[in-house]
Amino acid sequence: MAGMGLAYALFLILLAGFLGGFVAKKLRQPLLLGYVLAGIVIGGLVLPVVSNQEAVKTLAEIGVALLMFTLGIEFSFARLKKVKEIAIWGGLIQILVSRFFLPLKLD
Repeated sequence: MAGMGLAYALFLILLAGFLGGFVAKKLRQPLLLGYVLAGIVIGGLVLPVVSNQEAVKTLAEIGVALLMFTLGIEFSFARLKKVKEIAIWGGLIQILVSRFFLPLKLD
């Protein structure tokens, strides 16, 4: 599928996301899990469906920005207060694991 247009790639990405979300909902899992698995499948790790990787990377960056915007809108200090202890310990563990077990590689 060399030379695939951006519109076709976007169609495949949206279709995979829809199917991944549908399957996740049927299996009573979070929709985000279905979206991530669909991205893994269509993104080239399992099936090299999309050949225009630069266009996909651009769309992925836009998607991350929209996801962060959505999370910012739904952010609630009251809900954060309920999970305060888990958030603090989880954050500390993530920082320590990232710092000591995932070394930074500068090429």
